[in-house]
Amino acid sequence: MEDVKFQNRLDSLIRSHRECAERFAELKKQYNASNARNQLFSQNEAVMGGESVMSKRNVGSASPRGSFEAKRGGLPLYNGLQKEQSIFQRGNAQLELILEMGHQSLEDLVEQNQILQKMQDRMSSSLRTLGVSEETIQKINRRAFKDKLIFWFALVLLLVGFYLVLKWFR
Repeated sequence: MEDVKFQNRLDSLIRSHRECAERFAELKKQYNASNARNQLFSQNEAVMGGESVMSKRNVGSASPRGSFEAKRGGLPLYNGLQKEQSIFQRGNAQLELILEMGHQSLEDLVEQNQILQKMQDRMSSSLRTLGVSEETIQKINRRAFKDKLIFWFALVLLLVGFYLVLKWFR
């Protein structure tokens, strides 16, 4: 009984696959037969009432650079600007990602700082409970503060060094 069920399911999947493959082949033929660039501009002309954005601006004919590119066989001005826009969009997306990662890192550092402060308070109270003198605890806290100052001073020097290196190489 189960074999018949699975065989029917297999047959229906094979039939669906064949139908999808045929449909894909038809769509591929349609796409290859039509020129996507002509479709793009024909859609723009239909939207603009028969006038494309390029003909409204007269960018290609009025600009000597545009005529030079047309002679050379390079990208038309509109496609070049479109490509540049996509490059800027990708760059902006990457900058957004970097900023988000920096924001997450800053939040993590703030959280870690709070955890470390809680640990310092717990350790101080534990040392008091163990009977360590208040003077010794103060020495430990002063040394921890000096270590923090050394770290921040080194970080500032590192950033200034990066700035000077970048300025020197430019």
